[in-house]
Amino acid sequence: MYLTRIPKTEVYWRKANAIHNYMVEHHDYDENCSRIELSRDDIEELRNRCTDVLSDMSLAPKLLPTTDGFFFGDLEYNDWYFNTLERTEQELTALLSDNSWDFMIYQASW
Repeated sequence: MYLTRIPKTEVYWRKANAIHNYMVEHHDYDENCSRIELSRDDIEELRNRCTDVLSDMSLAPKLLPTTDGFFFGDLEYNDWYFNTLERTEQELTALLSDNSWDFMIYQASW
């Protein structure tokens, strides 16, 4: 799973099923590794959800729930999950500080 922009900038996730679940649940995604366009507002919403969960871990099942699936990794709300959200929050904050783009593309690949 990854986001890409031109000039090329990527945020790469490995076994971050909560991030993928968010994309599937909140955007028009058909589960066939299709590409979806995400606006700055979409990226900001995901970043804010990460921030909220990291501030109150009990919100994880509500705001960014895990999901099972092919190569999706652990379903637990553990160090891997929270470390992934922390890294995601940091990388999305850096992306949002750059005003030279309007959208990014999300695509899962397996």
